[in-house]
Parts: sequence; C-alpha cells; structure tokens
Amino acid sequence: MIRCLVVLFLFCSQGLMAQTAKVLARNSQQNVLGRTTIHVKWYSQDFLYPEGCHVYRKTDSSSWQRVNLVAIRLTPPAYPAAFATDSTLEAFVEMAKDFKNASADGLLLLNMFAKTFESHDYSKIIGIQYDDASVEWGKRYQYRVAKLEKGKEVELATSDPVTAGPYQQPDSVRKFSLFRNDSVVFMKWRPEEDRFYATHLYKRQEGVPSWQRITPRPVMQTETEGAPPSEAMFEDRDVAEGITYEYYITALDFFGNESIPSSPRHITLPDRTPPPRPEGLEKRVSNRSVTLTWKPANSTEITEQNVYMSPTSEGPFERVNELPLPPSANQFRWDAPRYGFYYFRIASQKKSGLEASSQVLGIEVQDTEPPLPPRLVRIQADTGRITVQWTPSLSTDVWGYHVWRSFDSEKTFALVNAEPLVGTDYTQVFPPNAKNSFSPALVGVPRLCWCCVRASEMAHQQTR
Repeated sequence: MIRCLVVLFLFCSQGLMAQTAKVLARNSQQNVLGRTTIHVKWYSQDFLYPEGCHVYRKTDSSSWQRVNLVAIRLTPPAYPAAFATDSTLEAFVEMAKDFKNASADGLLLLNMFAKTFESHDYSKIIGIQYDDASVEWGKRYQYRVAKLEKGKEVELATSDPVTAGPYQQPDSVRKFSLFRNDSVVFMKWRPEEDRFYATHLYKRQEGVPSWQRITPRPVMQTETEGAPPSEAMFEDRDVAEGITYEYYITALDFFGNESIPSSPRHITLPDRTPPPRPEGLEKRVSNRSVTLTWKPANSTEITEQNVYMSPTSEGPFERVNELPLPPSANQFRWDAPRYGFYYFRIASQKKSGLEASSQVLGIEVQDTEPPLPPRLVRIQADTGRITVQWTPSLSTDVWGYHVWRSFDSEKTFALVNAEPLVGTDYTQVFPPNAKNSFSPALVGVPRLCWCCVRASEMAHQQTR
C-alpha cells in the first residue's frame, strides 16, 4: 500500500500564498518560431475576482501597457470545447459559480486549486490566466496583474522576467533522498512552494527496465505553521524483503508542467525471512566415499544450496562443495580425507544470502580396508629369548604393530603384546631350559581401527 503523509495544500498558510499574491509567466509547450505564447497566471488569497483583473506587460525597452481589452473574470462559455475532452471541467466550473458554498468545504477548495494547476481551460474560465499570443520570439517580457475593486485597480504582483521562445522543462526537485525501516521505504525532498505545487514519484525493481508511476494523483504537500518538519514526505509499502528498488521524483509547476526527473536513488530492504529448508537428509557410505541425498525445498526464492561439514556435532561447520549447488539438486558425493566421524547439514540459500539448514546428520566412515603387512620379517633366536625385527608397512595409516605367536603343535595364534608396538622390533624372554618351535605373526594396526586384519608371512624359528 502506498500512502501520502501530507495531503493538505493551504494557500492561505505557508507556501505560495504566504506572500500577498504571485504572478507566474511561462512559455507554452507548443511554442515554435512564428507562433509564440506566454501563459500568465496569478494567485492571491482570493480564489476569484468578481470584478475581474487587468494584465500589463513591458519589455526591456518599453513601459507598462495593458494587454487585455476587457476585465478578465469568471465567464463560463455556453459550450466550451474543453468540456468534450475534460469530463470534470463542467463540475468544477459549477463549483466556481457557487464559490461561497463550495469554499466552505476545505476538500472542495483544495480540489479547485489543484484543478487550476492542471487545467489551462479552467484557469482561463474562472479568470486567473491570460495567454499572451502577441509576443515576439527572443524578446524579454515582464507582467503585472491588478484586480478591480469598486472600479479601481489594486495591484497584486509582478512576474519574474521571461524570454519568449521555446518551452523549457522546469528544473528537477532538489535533495531527493530515501530511507527505510524493515518493511517501508520513505522519501523526502526539498519542498519549493514557489516553483511547484506537487510531485510525482516513479519506481522500478532492480533488473526491470521500465518505470512505474506510484502516485495516481499528484502528491501535494506543505508544512503546517508551527509544526515540526516532517521526516518523511511519502512512503511506499508495496515493497518486499531482500529486493533493491530505484526511485525518482518529478515536480509539477503551477501550469501543470512536469519537471526534469531527479537522479534515481536506490535502496534495498533487509531480508529477514529465511527460505524453506531441505528435508530427509540420508547417507550412503562406501569405504571413504560418502553420498548424501535429500529432498530440496520447493521455493522460487532459493537460488542455491550448500553442503556443510564438521568433525564435531557442535561445529563449526565449513562448506565442502566447491561450487554452489542448484536449487533442484538432491545429491552430493564427498570423499573423506581420513576415517572417523563427520557431521553434515544441507542449507538452502536466498539471493540475499539468508540460509535455512536441514537437520544435522552424523556419519561414521569406517576403515574396512586392511593395511599392507610389515615387510622383511626377521627372527633371531638365542638362549631364552626370541627377537623379531621387521621393516614398516607401506600403509600410511598404520601407527603400531601387534605380535602374535604359535607353537608347532598349535594352529592358532595368541596375542603377545596388548599395546601396539610403535617401533620395528620385539624381544620375548623364555625360561633358560625352554626349547620350542616359535612362529611369530605381525599385524599392522591402523590409526582408527584396533582390529587385526592382516598378518605378515610367518617366520618359524626354534629357541635353543
């Protein structure tokens, strides 16, 4: 919803009519060389002039001369052509004819003033505009207006000088700025009551080429005498989180001419609503290969998905996918650098960067591949002792060794050392009179597995 914060334009307070009166002169938009018109319009604390007004003109080289033959006042024509193209004109003329009653309604009075800004025909019918078509291209003119009271002239005001020639669009509004809260964009600009009476505001969304006017009617504003200045002069509620919008403003002068657009301003509303999250996260583990599957969230706001992993359930989690996954992705494969426990979550992400994560899924990557056996096993027997030596296994994940032994009459092996050996030799002491055949077996112990899974080739030696 779009709402104007300040809608009342009172000519009898501040603004244009803070002065006693004002005379305005502008070149017509239809001016061409050889057919030139200057529009002259006047305002004062009187809306109508029952006895009429006289318009005077001078140039840099001439004195004041009256340009109208008869007094200019409210004179409704019988069948004005403008009635055919302006459906509201006749009603406004009737209001002017019954001005005493119409002016008692502040809203009607406001609309009548606004109509004079929008319609040359209405201004001329009620007697506050004169079109001077007798000017010469390139000459500078100045206009003075006097009202008639009891048959005598009372001067209202004098216009600024204007050079007859091509129409020039009014300058743009100054100090146009934007600010926001979480859900509303506010606009502010410098009101210049001497230059324009209202404004139009235009808007477009980032990436959209065309502009949309968001003010169906001109925004009229003023400051009530004694009131603090407004922070916002217009607000736009038709906005969405996480979207960037551009705005510009134009002004309407007292002849209904729209000014040059201001420079566009842009603003982004913060995105505070997370997207829907993925559901149904499941796993498949094959050795160190982990495959994650899930059901992606169904939302057009989601621009990508990401996979996060942590070695602990509490985090911190780091992204493991090199490139963002598309919104429709439902599977991701990851190779664990080592065996152990890992924790995963899948996050859907909006353009603003806001994420929503699935539940955390814990995965154990088990070592199911036995290490390579120790190499070059050597046994040296001596009185009451056996020494076993070996060359380390080529497997990089072996961190110790178990020694097993068996005697000639037995087919099973018994574990000799409870704690894995870090070195590459082992000596076992026997009673001095022991004479046994001794067959050792060496088993490499992987870093994350205490199971004995592969033995070296057995060496057979008898103590002596």
